[in-house]
Amino acid sequence: MTDGFELLAQNMKIVYKALARAHIRQGDMDYDDWLSFARLQYIYHFERRKDLSDVAFNRGVGRLIYLDIEKQRGSIVKDLRRATRVNTEASTDTDTDITELEVRETITEALSLMTSLQRQIFIMMVDEELKQTQIARQLGISRQAVNAQVTKIRKIMVKVLGRE
Repeated sequence: MTDGFELLAQNMKIVYKALARAHIRQGDMDYDDWLSFARLQYIYHFERRKDLSDVAFNRGVGRLIYLDIEKQRGSIVKDLRRATRVNTEASTDTDTDITELEVRETITEALSLMTSLQRQIFIMMVDEELKQTQIARQLGISRQAVNAQVTKIRKIMVKVLGRE
């Protein structure tokens, strides 16, 4: 008996037939990869053949290699589907995070353009949902003064949001 490499060298046409049966042709982009895979499968099956003679082994190994190729293709398709699903989920999560980040940056930028009084009024309006009259009472200023600051706050927000 010979070893698997010697037998493979003498019977490469078995590997080529298995590739042809799987519709893998010379000139295909991945032909060399499939050829290497088929050679490795030949050696793998040779090591597991037990008491088969070289002739009996070579009669059936082409079909085994073809089945290995089809199994590997199925595995590749599953991996690609899984990767696509993971990428889709990740891009969805990333979009959400980017949107939240953009909102935070916009708010931070707007707050940096406001005076301390404007920031205080803005926070009371947004966070505490107070009306201008209530804000004026808490800050001890007139409602008209609060209204003037709210107008300035709106201009700042339009300026910051106008860039998007």
